[in-house]
Amino acid sequence: MNDSSTRREHLSRLGLLAGAALLPACQGTGAGDWLADRAAANTLEAYAKVQDKAMVDAMYVVPPDGRNARPAQPLLASHYVLERLLPTTLALRRPMGNGGDMRGAREIVDGYVPDVDRDVVLQLYLQVAKRRGNVVKVYKPRMGGRIASLFQPPMVMGPQRVEWYAVDNPLIEWSSQGRVVSVLTHAFQAATSLGVLVSRYSSVYFGPSTGRHLENGIRNSEFADLELRTL
Repeated sequence: MNDSSTRREHLSRLGLLAGAALLPACQGTGAGDWLADRAAANTLEAYAKVQDKAMVDAMYVVPPDGRNARPAQPLLASHYVLERLLPTTLALRRPMGNGGDMRGAREIVDGYVPDVDRDVVLQLYLQVAKRRGNVVKVYKPRMGGRIASLFQPPMVMGPQRVEWYAVDNPLIEWSSQGRVVSVLTHAFQAATSLGVLVSRYSSVYFGPSTGRHLENGIRNSEFADLELRTL
C-alpha cells in the first residue's frame, strides 16, 4: 500500500472530513471526492441502525445518497449542528457564546433561563411524540443530572472543560402503557479554546433498551417528585 492510500485510510478512520485539504494539491480533488463518498457511506450506515427513525427524521435530514446530511431547517436556523448519531442516540450542539475565561463561561450558564415553550428542539420532539399518541412530561432540571448519570455524555471530555447537567428541563416520552419511549435532555460544556466556548448539547435517547435503562435507574418517587407538568 502506498503512502497516499495509507494517509487517506487514516483520515477516514478519524472521521476528518476536511482532511482532503491537507493532501497535496495534485491529489486534492480526487481525495476530496473519496472522503465525501466515505462520509456519505458512514452516514447511511449510522442512519440504517437508528432505532427511532421517526424521531431522528424530524430533527436530522439524511438524503438517500447520504451526502449533505444536516439538522432540520428549524434547528439549522438556530445554529445547531450534529454531534452524534448512534442507534439509540441523536445529539445536537448549539454554540452559546464565548465567556473569555471560565468565570465568564459560568456567567453565561448561570444566566441561562430554560423556556420549554420556545425551545425549537423540544417542539420537534413533542410533535413526534404526540403524533404517535404518547404523553410527554417535563421535569425539573435536577432530573437532567439524574439522566446524565445513566448515559454516555454527548460532548468530548477532557482537561480545561467544565460540564453542567442540571441546568435545563429534560423531557420524557411515555407510552399509554406507562413505559419510557424516549428522553430529551440537555447539557452545557465550557471548553477552553480561543477564550472559553460555551455550548449547549441536546440529546435524544430512544429505543427499548433506553427505556428499560431509565426505568431501572430512576426510582418511581423521583419521577413523581421531579415532574413539573404534562405538555
